Amino acid sequence: MKAMDANSLYVRMVILTIGLMAFLAIELSAKTVQPTLIGGSAAKIADWPASVYASMSGSRCSATVVGPRVLAIAAHCVSNGGTASFSVGPNRYSSRCTHSQYYRGNSTADYALCLVDKVVSGIPYEMLNTEPARFKVGESLTLTGYGCIRAGGGGGNDGTYRVGQSRIVRVPSGNNNDIVTSRGAALCFGDSGGPAFYVDAATKARYVVSVNSRGDIRTTSYLSSWSTPMGKAMVDRWYQANGQKICGVHAGVEGCRGGGSVTPNTFDIDHDLASLTAKMKPGFENRLDEVRQAVEQALEDLY
Repeated sequence: MKAMDANSLYVRMVILTIGLMAFLAIELSAKTVQPTLIGGSAAKIADWPASVYASMSGSRCSATVVGPRVLAIAAHCVSNGGTASFSVGPNRYSSRCTHSQYYRGNSTADYALCLVDKVVSGIPYEMLNTEPARFKVGESLTLTGYGCIRAGGGGGNDGTYRVGQSRIVRVPSGNNNDIVTSRGAALCFGDSGGPAFYVDAATKARYVVSVNSRGDIRTTSYLSSWSTPMGKAMVDRWYQANGQKICGVHAGVEGCRGGGSVTPNTFDIDHDLASLTAKMKPGFENRLDEVRQAVEQALEDLY
């Protein structure tokens, strides 16, 4: 083994880490919890890679990738036939959006689905829920978004994804598509279009049950449920027009969270000098072998 003092070894390892930061997310310490989505906490984006911050003609909204070429967002975020652009890692995507046919006369049908210009690569897609019996009053949902953080508005909208728990106080009924939540986390400006998740206690599977629509920006949030007749009609009509399958709705969709084929994005190295686990950043998964070999060679050079 080459002789070197502790300071020299430390400096060389720091240089190696900095050189690979473009490709890797190596966790060395716990993240600091930041202020959030009213009443929530900053999320580790690696746990929510299909949640994106979309841009539409100067405005921004939260959104969710729910299939290889499918983006879910709120209708009020984007014009009917308008474009929503977003990034996953170094890759930039553009999508053409379609409103629910019911939205014009019913603000609770706040759904839009967008056809992405190419397959979104390197991430698992979230599962869209169309089963109305999956959740009920009294249960908790995970509210999420990239929006503001203070009651009444303000703060946030800084590219940080935030999550928080809120309790269901009302479920959809008749022509009202809203799931209403109160107490705990609440939506704020910029969270619009993002997903609310139901997590199955038994299987730990998570489902996008709704799209963030509106709220009082303090305690109460209104979420347009995908499992109502209007929500399901929107999904069916969009699929018939565009032919792109949606996770949780159609069979045989590859890349869905909890099933299908997802490109590997982590690797382990156990060397005499150091052991480490590394995760490729979104968009760089196809370079996993190249980066692993570079790390192994760098460790060997140091040894």
